[in-house]
Amino acid sequence: MKSKMFEMRFKILIAMLFVSFGSNAFDGRALVLMPEGEAFNSVFNGLNDDIGEEVEFIALNLEEATAESIQQEVQATDADALVLLGNSAIRKYKEYQALDDQYVPAIATASLYLDSDIEGMNDITGIRYEIPLVTSAVSYRALSESPVTKIGVIHREWMSQNIEENRAYCDQEGIELVSYVLPNESSRMQSNIRKGLRKLIAQGVDMIWVVNDNALVTPQTIQSSWTTIVGRHKLPVIVGIEALAESKLNMGTFAVVPDHYELGVQLADMVGTALDEDWDVSDIKIEEPLSIIKVLNTRISKKRGHTFSKEKLGSVGRVIEK
Repeated sequence: MKSKMFEMRFKILIAMLFVSFGSNAFDGRALVLMPEGEAFNSVFNGLNDDIGEEVEFIALNLEEATAESIQQEVQATDADALVLLGNSAIRKYKEYQALDDQYVPAIATASLYLDSDIEGMNDITGIRYEIPLVTSAVSYRALSESPVTKIGVIHREWMSQNIEENRAYCDQEGIELVSYVLPNESSRMQSNIRKGLRKLIAQGVDMIWVVNDNALVTPQTIQSSWTTIVGRHKLPVIVGIEALAESKLNMGTFAVVPDHYELGVQLADMVGTALDEDWDVSDIKIEEPLSIIKVLNTRISKKRGHTFSKEKLGSVGRVIEK
């Protein structure tokens, strides 16, 4: 009798242990506010693959989210933090902060100009998306047989501080950054860009850097300004988004961009640090992307008279040949 009772208790104990170890006992929970898109999905996959056994991630549709719905989801799920992917996600988080003084902290990435986007906000940190120009310039210089000594850039006034930071980095590598400044608002943006390019070319730049700015890079400005002038003068062009190096645009020849999956892994490390600090992100500094991918369009480069040895192309993550 005692033997059967012991056996029964043993089986119950084993069953309880099985349920305990088989269940998802997360250490924390985070809502992920993200838009649709392959790049964002890749960031999410890197994040979830790395730390998904410790933190439960619940994806929220960015297009349907409002400050009120974010507040409701935080309360309903008892979320500890928000992960923000993209500029629009940051803007909606800002609205949520203004709505609820009991808001949860956030970690952001995959957004352009993160520092300026979160300026004035509290309890938020993240990983920048832009790769400093000097990284792209030095990488291209290592690939190319042509010199890279003077780079031209057109930018609006609001980017002046960012340009000066990049200028200082370029100076350290013996590269001069020459800028042409446009007003923040203008009804003549296309003609202003053409004028700026002509001014930069007259100063002897041997490369153009196109900054990530939706006001400067539109279907209209690409067709009527950028491709027309840089193509005529056969200049290599550094772009900050991989899509701008595609052959159909006939624009960018080289890009250095974050590896999106590895960006998610890096984000997971930051989430882990926040978890260890009981979700206090105040001492977690903004980081640069650690893993990058070099993208070279050899089709456009050849059209502009720039060639590269096959040995050097081995260091390029993606070579666009068609």
